[in-house]
Amino acid sequence: MRPLLSVLLVASCSTPPVVSPPPPVQKKAAVAMPAHGERRPDRPTGPSAVEVGLTLERALDLAFSEHPALVRARAEVDVAAARLEQAGRWTNPDLVAGFENAPIEGGTFQQAEYLLGVGQSVPLSARHARERDVGARERQLAEEEASAQLFEVRRAVHGAFATALYAQAVDELVGELARVAEQSLGLARARLEAGDAVAAEVAKMRLEHGLAQREARRAETTWRIASGDLVAAIGAPARTIDSVAGDLDLALALPALEELVQRLDENPAILVAAARADVAAAQVDLAQALRVPELRFELLYRRDEATEINAFDAFVGVPLNLWSSGRAYVKEKRRALTAARADELAQRNALAGHLRRAHLELERAIEDLQHLRSEILPRVEELMALSSARHELGDILLDELLQARRELLKKRLEECALQREALRAFAELTPYLEFDGPG
Repeated sequence: MRPLLSVLLVASCSTPPVVSPPPPVQKKAAVAMPAHGERRPDRPTGPSAVEVGLTLERALDLAFSEHPALVRARAEVDVAAARLEQAGRWTNPDLVAGFENAPIEGGTFQQAEYLLGVGQSVPLSARHARERDVGARERQLAEEEASAQLFEVRRAVHGAFATALYAQAVDELVGELARVAEQSLGLARARLEAGDAVAAEVAKMRLEHGLAQREARRAETTWRIASGDLVAAIGAPARTIDSVAGDLDLALALPALEELVQRLDENPAILVAAARADVAAAQVDLAQALRVPELRFELLYRRDEATEINAFDAFVGVPLNLWSSGRAYVKEKRRALTAARADELAQRNALAGHLRRAHLELERAIEDLQHLRSEILPRVEELMALSSARHELGDILLDELLQARRELLKKRLEECALQREALRAFAELTPYLEFDGPG
């Protein structure tokens, strides 16, 4: 009997039937993601890396490589791929062993009938194919979510970088305003000592100097906050940004609204919603397949020790769906599919409204910036040039020239604010624009 037991044990540990590869899934365009752990060779390392003259390209490169949300998204793709690899596999066979008809008194083990064999469940439906289809759809969903997360990180970095550029420019302009106020105060004091000014003029200059110093401190705080927000958008809290390098005066082209609306189906959020609906549809098919019971086969070797007769038994079992037929589970998945499709439609409507609003904001920001540069700044610069010429001729005093300089700097600050507004509005449109991914 031992050789036969060995054969049955080996058979019970044999590999399950070969599973056919999952059916191909029509994949939507997904953004290429950098490999997990990939690092640029020129990236500074260490817990306290300081970025000097950080550019937008550099900030995006750091975010694509180090942002925890992207690391998590790549891990979720790997998890979904592992689930797909397991999906649709046959259940392992069971090893069945026991004895029957063993008398209680006298020769219990010598007169018993021993059983040893294997059992295997065989599905009557296409549940294995449905499981593989669900796994493939879930992997596609994970890839679309990773692409959507990549777009979100890109949008956040664009917006934070524009704010940091603006804060740095404001810090420089406000610092220059503070220096002008200090010069005006010194000039007023000198005129007071010479008898050309009254104490009220000195008090006025002292007030302006104090206000300028306060604005300079506020501008410095704003820069620190903006640089911290940029670090958070990049996802590298151990890094410190000393300064940023870029141009607020970018050539912002206003894309056509009709073209953006036509590409709305390529938006990452809509692709994610569509992928979720695909998963829900595949789960409905799987729930219907699970309603069909599995056949249970058992093949047993029987040894009667009393008569020394060898025999075999064969059994076939079918579960009876008396208490749970699976209808409620199918109903649940169908309701989930309805909700997923409604969510896809709601997402599409919400994005269409957001697209039009972001497009209008960018259009208004560009128009305001162009109006300031074409109608206002030239006049202020002309007045500044006239004041400089009159000061050289001795027609006006230095304090009047400094006042003209202050007005010009204030308009430059207004220009920076409009540039920042335009860049932030453009950042809101980035999810609707074509993007080939990092690298």
